[in-house]
Amino acid sequence: MSNLEEFLNNKLPEDQDDLFMEKITKLRMERKRKDYEQKLRKSYDVSKERYQSKKIRKIVLIGLLISMIIALGYLLFATNVFLQHQQNDSNIIASYIEDNKIHNYDITRGDASDNAYNEYQLGNYVEAINSWKSVEMNLQDSFYLSMSNFYVGNYNEAEINFRALNKMIGVGDKFYPELQLYRALNFQLLNEDGKAKEIYESWPNDSWMSREYNKIMND
Repeated sequence: MSNLEEFLNNKLPEDQDDLFMEKITKLRMERKRKDYEQKLRKSYDVSKERYQSKKIRKIVLIGLLISMIIALGYLLFATNVFLQHQQNDSNIIASYIEDNKIHNYDITRGDASDNAYNEYQLGNYVEAINSWKSVEMNLQDSFYLSMSNFYVGNYNEAEINFRALNKMIGVGDKFYPELQLYRALNFQLLNEDGKAKEIYESWPNDSWMSREYNKIMND
């Protein structure tokens, strides 16, 4: 007999009414409890999913941040090593240049260019450059003007001069070895190592400039 049939059955004793209402109440409470549990579970699952999603995003962001910090650290380290390498090369080249200044005390022109050479031999390269501006220059003048620009650190201007001379001075000509070596060193000081290497690789291994370049860069 169902609960409803029991309730409708007039033959039930009076005390059974209370028992039946108690059962009905329990059923309703149980149903409400289950409904509440389902809503709570659903809400919890959604909240849990959101929490996990936020947690995952947070972990990913932290991972990306750590990766960026590590990458930045490596970049700074590599940059520092590169700059130190460049600085070391510059110091080595500067030391070589200081110990191997090109001088030619026998040069005489008998004209206004003598003043430029006098200044050059005294190490007054800026004054020498200014003096050559008012002189009709020959190939020899152009070479020493190039070296003057090189010595004072006008590397871009020196390369313009060296490039022009390179078209006029061939293998075996006067100034050829010096032009080749100092043009390669000039590219090193301009941080154009590729161009310096290209010039270096065009020389015979047993040439003077190749031996000097190896001595400078491998010290």
